[in-house]
Amino acid sequence: MWTFMCADILKALDTEPEKDVLAEQLAALAKCIENLGTVCLTEDLMKELIKILDRLFNDHFERSKERQVNPIF
Repeated sequence: MWTFMCADILKALDTEPEKDVLAEQLAALAKCIENLGTVCLTEDLMKELIKILDRLFNDHFERSKERQVNPIF
C-alpha cells in the first residue's frame, strides 16, 4: 500500500506551487520514512525523490543568490 501511495505523494511534491504546503508535505514524507525505515523506498522511488529534492534545493539556492544580488531594502 505504501509503495502505491508514495508515488502519488512524490507527484504532489513535484507539482506543489505553494512553498508553505510543500514544506508540510516534505515534513510528512520525512515522518513516514522515519517510521517505515529507509527500506520503504524502492530504487525507483528513491531516484524520483532525489530528483525532486535536487530541483527544490537548486531552486532555493538560486533564489538565495538573487536575494543577495538584489536586496529588497
